[in-house]
Amino acid sequence: MCVCFVCVGMNEEMKCDCHFAVLLVVDCFTLTNPTNGQVSLDTTTFKAVANYSCNVGYILMGPTARTCQSNGNWTDDAPFCQST
Repeated sequence: MCVCFVCVGMNEEMKCDCHFAVLLVVDCFTLTNPTNGQVSLDTTTFKAVANYSCNVGYILMGPTARTCQSNGNWTDDAPFCQST
């Protein structure tokens, strides 16, 4: 995420053109595997997507994916794996 400190005008998309900007790295931190399942993700930074799955004989209850938000939190509550 980029934070603009000095706005020098608006561009054609009505967004601030920055004169001085700082790149902030937002990290949502590692997620744990659900019991009897897995979470897979490449990174834990802003806009990263974590995908959940369950072992054979279990069904995922909750979201199949969560996204790292700009506030450092993952979307939704963690899903869990329920025996079938």
